[in-house]
Amino acid sequence: MNWKRITAGVGGLLVVILTILFFVLRPVVVGFGPEIKVGGVSRFSPIEITFSREMRQETVEDRIEISPSIPGEFIWDGSTLRFEPDAGWSAGTEIEVSLGEGGRSQLGLPLPGALSWTFGVAPVQLAYLWPAGSSANIYMMDLETGEASQLTVTGGVISFTVNPDGLLVYYFAENSQGGTDLLLIDRFEGEAGRVMSCQRAICSEAVISPDGEWLAYQRGGVEIWALPLTGGGGEEIKISTPNQTASFPAWSADGLLSFYDAEAEEFNVVDLEVGETITSWPNQSGELGVWAPGGNQFTAPDFIEYETDLLRGPTGEESNQPVDPSELDPVVVASSHLQRYSLDSSRVADLTEDDLVEDYSPAYSPNGQLLAFTRRFLDEVRWTPGRQVWLISASGGQPRQLTNAPDYEYSALSWHPDGRQIAAVRFNVTLLTEQPEIWLLEINGAGTRLVINGYAPQWVP
Repeated sequence: MNWKRITAGVGGLLVVILTILFFVLRPVVVGFGPEIKVGGVSRFSPIEITFSREMRQETVEDRIEISPSIPGEFIWDGSTLRFEPDAGWSAGTEIEVSLGEGGRSQLGLPLPGALSWTFGVAPVQLAYLWPAGSSANIYMMDLETGEASQLTVTGGVISFTVNPDGLLVYYFAENSQGGTDLLLIDRFEGEAGRVMSCQRAICSEAVISPDGEWLAYQRGGVEIWALPLTGGGGEEIKISTPNQTASFPAWSADGLLSFYDAEAEEFNVVDLEVGETITSWPNQSGELGVWAPGGNQFTAPDFIEYETDLLRGPTGEESNQPVDPSELDPVVVASSHLQRYSLDSSRVADLTEDDLVEDYSPAYSPNGQLLAFTRRFLDEVRWTPGRQVWLISASGGQPRQLTNAPDYEYSALSWHPDGRQIAAVRFNVTLLTEQPEIWLLEINGAGTRLVINGYAPQWVP
C-alpha cells in the first residue's frame, strides 16, 4: 500500500473540504439599507446591514464610516446591525456609508471585500390643505423643485398634524355620518387607516404632543379631548370643563397641554400625567396662543382698553345739540396686545408697545429668539384693511415690519425649521372673491407666492 499517495490524497481532499467549508461558513453581506428612494428617506431611517452569520460586533462597528458623521447608537439583532441616529439625519443631505474589510464572524472567518453606498434624506417639505372652499386634501411641496404631491385621497380634510419625526400624519376628515374620523397615513409608504371615529361630531384642531404620545383635539366645537397614541393606544380623555366652550389646544415642549376656556375667559394648562390643571391665565380675547420653544412661557393676544385724546359727545338725535366741553367723554379703543405668560412667575409681560394696534397670530422661531405676529394699526393715519406680518425679539423691544400689502390679511404663520423663512396664508380683504394664497416670507423681507387657494401650512421635517 502506497501510504505516501494515500496521505497526499487525503490531504488534498481535506484542503478541498476546508475550502468548501470556508466559502460556506464565511460571513457575507446579504442585505443593507436604507434603500435609495426617489425623494429621499425619512430623517430617522436607520442604517441596516444584515450578514449571513453572526458577527464579532466590535470588528464590524470599528470598520463602519458614516459621512457626514452623526451621533447615534449601534444595535444588534442576531446577524443584523442597526445604526440609529440620535437626532435624525439632516434633512436634504446625502449620507455615505462604508464598511471596510476585516470584520469577522463568531467563528473568526473574515468578511470578504468592502461595502459602500449612498442614500438621500428627504428635504423639509411644506404640507398644506387644498383647495379652499371645497373638499380638501393634504399636499406636500418640495421647495427645492417646486413640485407638489397629493398625500391623501379621502377629501374632506379639515385638520391635520404631523408626528415629531415627520413620518406619520394624523388628520380629521369628513365621514358619511356628518361628522369626522381621525385617520393616519405614512408619509413615505402612503398607507392610510382609521384611528377613531367621532361619528356625528365634528372633531378638529388636531395637535400632537412633542413626544408623540398624545393627540389633542377639539370635539363638537366646544370640548377639548386627548387621545393616547402609544402603548397600544387607549380611550380618549376629556380635558375641558363640561358645558364650557373650549378651543385652541396647544402643547408645550415639556408636554403640558393648554387650551382656552371661553366661559371662564382664561387659558388653562393641564398636566396629563397627574390629570390636574396646574395654572390658569386670565384672557378676554379667546384668540390663538403659542408656547415658546423652552416650554415655560406662553404668548397670546389679549384685549387692552386704551383711552385716546379724542372726545365724543352725544349720539343719535342729540348729536347736533351744543354740548359743554366738560360733558364730552374720551374715546376708548379696544386694542389687542401680545401678552407673555410664564409658568415660573405670576407677572404678565406686555410685548406690544404701541397702544393703537391689533396684534394677533404669534409664532416663535425654532430657536425661540424671534416672535412673528400680525398687526393692524387702529389710528386713522396708519390704519390698513389687512394685518401685516411683523417680527420682534422674543424678549420684547422694537418690532420691524416684514410685509407691506395693505389690502391683504396674513395669518397661519409657520416657521421653517431653519428659522430663516415663514410660511403664511394671505387673503385680500378688499376683494373677497379672490382666493387665499400661501406665501413664503424671508426674514429679510422678500416673499414668494407658493400656492393659490391653499391654506393651513405646516412644515414637515
